[in-house]
Amino acid sequence: MRGQWRLVLLAAVLGFLPVSQAWAQDYIPIETYGATPFVYQGYSYVPLRSTAEFLGAALLWDSLEHRAVVAYGDRELALVVGSTTAHYAGQPVVLPAPPVFVGGQVLVPATVFGRYLGAPVRWDEGRRWVLVQGPRGWGYYRPAPGPPPRIGPFLRGAGPPPWAPAHGRRRQEAYRAGVYAPVAFVHTGVTYVPLRDLASFVGAVLLWDAGRAVLVHDGREFAVVVGSRTVHYGPRAIALPGPPIIVQNTTFVPVDLARELGLEVRRADRKLHLSGPRGAWDLDLSPQPPGRVHGGAVEGGRASAPARPGAAAPPARGRGEPAGRGRGEAAERGRGRGRRG
Repeated sequence: MRGQWRLVLLAAVLGFLPVSQAWAQDYIPIETYGATPFVYQGYSYVPLRSTAEFLGAALLWDSLEHRAVVAYGDRELALVVGSTTAHYAGQPVVLPAPPVFVGGQVLVPATVFGRYLGAPVRWDEGRRWVLVQGPRGWGYYRPAPGPPPRIGPFLRGAGPPPWAPAHGRRRQEAYRAGVYAPVAFVHTGVTYVPLRDLASFVGAVLLWDAGRAVLVHDGREFAVVVGSRTVHYGPRAIALPGPPIIVQNTTFVPVDLARELGLEVRRADRKLHLSGPRGAWDLDLSPQPPGRVHGGAVEGGRASAPARPGAAAPPARGRGEPAGRGRGEAAERGRGRGRRG
């Protein structure tokens, strides 16, 4: 082992292998699910969902009010999209910049993960990476130099957020579901609908936890696992005609779950019509999935239960809490403070 490291260092000294390439192998690219991290006024915005999954944190998402709760070990942070006011340990706190909603995903300043959840976050000035340390090691994002054009005016204080007309309290009078994957499809003879859209349509809170989801609606909890046909509803167990699956990073469930939630389901030609107390919802119905199907690891008819992310203790906070604007990579190495987070 020592001989191999000597060869690597010798090659670096001779110029055949830059040291940066040797060390880059230690970093893990973090899946963004199509979102684009960006930098704005010294703060790096990263996707909330993918960062929570990389850390192994539990994420509670309220699709109606655009509220999210991240639980990591014994720490809990509640966020509201578009607001700098959050709640940490039940007390109001002021974030350095507001979470934003871009392309169906929530992006937040990376510094909140270090400041409130105790996860080390750093800014690599040389590579212009945002680094996050999770149970598997250091992961990284490559942020764009600026925010998307539609989000820029809101961040500059030049008007309401672009997502406001379609979400939250403004849509209560004429209800319209927040649509993130507006398609249904047939797979192995079973009709599937997007779980997140279904939760938004019925006004349910959705708790997502590494392949498992709990949908809370009218005081009832429905627990589903990707790859398992069994849905747990209190002491009951409901058998679905097919297991929840993932297509293009979106979780889809059999439309039978919509019936369990009290919705009426009708199918006509290439349309799927769902109706309930909040109104009607029409989806395009495709004869096949729009991408590759991932069904989870199934053993003996039941999906293997993943380890609960929140069970692991968060890494020690120490002095590694990043600041919104710091003194660069050199200062970070010496004092544990990053420039951007």
